[in-house]
Amino acid sequence: MTGIQAKARELLIAHISRFATYHGQKETMTWGAATLHVVAVSILLGTGRGPFWHLAPWWKFWPFVALLAGTAFIAFRFVKRQFDRRHAAAKLVNACSNVLTRWVLNEPEHDSCALVRLGEYGFASDGKDWQVMPKAVIEELREVRQLETPKCGQGGLKRWLHDDQNLT
Repeated sequence: MTGIQAKARELLIAHISRFATYHGQKETMTWGAATLHVVAVSILLGTGRGPFWHLAPWWKFWPFVALLAGTAFIAFRFVKRQFDRRHAAAKLVNACSNVLTRWVLNEPEHDSCALVRLGEYGFASDGKDWQVMPKAVIEELREVRQLETPKCGQGGLKRWLHDDQNLT
């Protein structure tokens, strides 16, 4: 094994650790935000002697309902984005793990150890993803994309474009 191949393996191991931590962080953040929102709304609606909407005049009630609906929309949009990022991090962990597993049995080729930017290979919406990965990981992500893309008419193209935007 050459020095560049050994360094590529070390890089993949570091990426697995980094994205596994990121994956866990996103999941914790997501569940925390959702729980906080539900608890805050429950406290707001459940405190007091009676339902506040019977006591409040209409000019106070409807702005409050709009504010509550707006915060619910923002909270659940945040939760969805965090889960999307969690999914993208899981893809990167799996891609790195699969490449390392292949390299256990087969010596990596020098070309597959070359470092490339994710954005240069279509894994960013604007091509500005400057994250560097071994080329073998890019090829693995392409393979996963093909396996995950549903057949025509099932929204596959939109889904993998959305996933690619969240890879970082």
